[in-house]
Amino acid sequence: MLEEHKDYPSPTLDPRERTNISYPKGLGLDDFTMKFFVILLVLSPGAVLSNECINECSLTDPTSLNSLMQSVVEMVLKNAQIVCTDVLQRGDLATCPEGTTPASCSCGSACGSWDVRSGTTCHCQCHKIDWTSARCCKVAAKKK
Repeated sequence: MLEEHKDYPSPTLDPRERTNISYPKGLGLDDFTMKFFVILLVLSPGAVLSNECINECSLTDPTSLNSLMQSVVEMVLKNAQIVCTDVLQRGDLATCPEGTTPASCSCGSACGSWDVRSGTTCHCQCHKIDWTSARCCKVAAKKK
């Protein structure tokens, strides 16, 4: 018969008893969380509707932030390009140059099973592979 080890709690215990997290006395996690959010909800309108914020805050702020983010993304994409190179090596591995990532792999001996190792190397998984090819790419700034 197995004895229960004193350092390992029984799986039937309440999850709060198995952690070192302490909550205010008499409150469980759910009660404490709910009361915290109710207090936060009650105090929030006061902060938003205060005299200082009326001129600074508006409902259009999220829209402005969204359009700002879109323009930043468009600017980055306008000045970026994907640069790719092919690497062909004997055997079952083909390693991409530093700073590039394999976008696809190809294997000799009619092998269609491959994986990417360490984010930089194509590995063909079939037995006796004669060659492995990797299409290695990176995002770079467009040349002006």
